[in-house]
Amino acid sequence: MIRLFPICLLFLIKVTVSKEADGNDCKGCFFEDKCRKYEEEWLEKLEIMCATRTCHRMSDVEWKVYAKSVFCLTGDGECVENGTTWAAPEDDECWTHTCKILGTRNIRIESTSGGDCADATTNSPNERRNRRETSLRKTKRGPNGPTEPTFYSR
Repeated sequence: MIRLFPICLLFLIKVTVSKEADGNDCKGCFFEDKCRKYEEEWLEKLEIMCATRTCHRMSDVEWKVYAKSVFCLTGDGECVENGTTWAAPEDDECWTHTCKILGTRNIRIESTSGGDCADATTNSPNERRNRRETSLRKTKRGPNGPTEPTFYSR
């Protein structure tokens, strides 16, 4: 009987520690099924963008998640800064992509057919090549600044 009690106690402690927090237990921002602590920063990768996010306390009972900085997301999952150019093959054709971050609320990846897909970085493509754009509006504006992302594409 004496040996069973410590084993049961350890089992209960382990179960309690491994339990995932829900929105009611979270003492910070409960965002995308995760509890984030006050001032915690994390990198989030979305459709065509990466965002460094942080959790801010608005009052004793209100917390908000903000995007501190944004980047473009390449096809291989790398986050790149404004003005970065890269080449990538798509549908048996090489495309040159350029990251355009316009202000704090709009991200665009401009793509031009052509380029050297064997080279990681490329020079500016010729003006006569086909162009396409993908846009992503980063955030909605709330009374206290940017809030959750709003997505759209053209």
